[in-house]
Amino acid sequence: AVPGVTGLILDCPVVDWSATLRMQAAQRRLPAPLTWSAMRLIEQRIGTKLASLDFRSFQPAVPTLVFLDADDRVVDPAPTRAFAAASGATLVETTGGGHVRSWNVDPAGYEERLAAFLGGLAGYRV
Repeated sequence: AVPGVTGLILDCPVVDWSATLRMQAAQRRLPAPLTWSAMRLIEQRIGTKLASLDFRSFQPAVPTLVFLDADDRVVDPAPTRAFAAASGATLVETTGGGHVRSWNVDPAGYEERLAAFLGGLAGYRV
């Protein structure tokens, strides 16, 4: 646990870099061998495997709220759903907004869920 951190809020997080890069490559109609090669080049450049940057198996030590839009075309939403389910995070999913635009779809609902989450954190006042 990080001292002073009582909760974690994620908005359309990249939970799985490989899935996200494959999704973006498919949107651009890149052939699978080119996608694979590009991902290996990225790993070579950054000096680590893409999987080591993922947090699919991360178990937050604090309550976690995750906003996700089903129509995100930047970050693959499927791994985020799996992360939320496996970690016990509270998932708030919208449709029609795209990447980090859940608030735009339903400002009142977004703010209500955020305020309720913050209000439930020990020592935090909304």
